[in-house]
Amino acid sequence: MNEQRRKELRSVSKDLDVLSEILNHEAGGEDEAYENMPESLQDTERGQVLLENSETLYRIQDAIDGAIEEIDKLIGGKPEEE
Repeated sequence: MNEQRRKELRSVSKDLDVLSEILNHEAGGEDEAYENMPESLQDTERGQVLLENSETLYRIQDAIDGAIEEIDKLIGGKPEEE
């Protein structure tokens, strides 16, 4: 792989890392909203939607983290700081 492709993939890896952090934050927000609900409402449809949203966001984040790892292996390490 030439250096230009490595540079482009480093940039992609960095962008995916930012996206992963955003997803983690949003999933945490759904968790927090659920936890702040009265217990009597946590088993309602709204409470279950919050849990499902959180789980989905974490699954997406895991997939993105896996993609980052694969890119980093492909280019030979973590993205360089600029």
